[in-house]
Amino acid sequence: MNHTKEVKVKIFFLKSWCTRRLSPMAWQRILLKLYPEFRDLGYELSKLENPDREMSFGNKEFKLFLTTVLEMYKTDFLKDIEEMRGRQMTNVVI
Repeated sequence: MNHTKEVKVKIFFLKSWCTRRLSPMAWQRILLKLYPEFRDLGYELSKLENPDREMSFGNKEFKLFLTTVLEMYKTDFLKDIEEMRGRQMTNVVI
């Protein structure tokens, strides 16, 4: 029995993060590298290039994204998000 919880990650958020944190062309480079896998999973390149705010990746697609970002940019997406949250919290004045 598989106990892995299915995640849903907004593609628009991933694209925005890539543009802000990696480079303006990072999202396109990642898509081109992953295009064969995404195509086989039923995604169209044109829709991934300009995702609407409701499009999401599941576990498999998100894992492909994480692995590719780490390979191509030597950046751990999850660690970066956690650090960004920590910085936001340290800037809060109570």
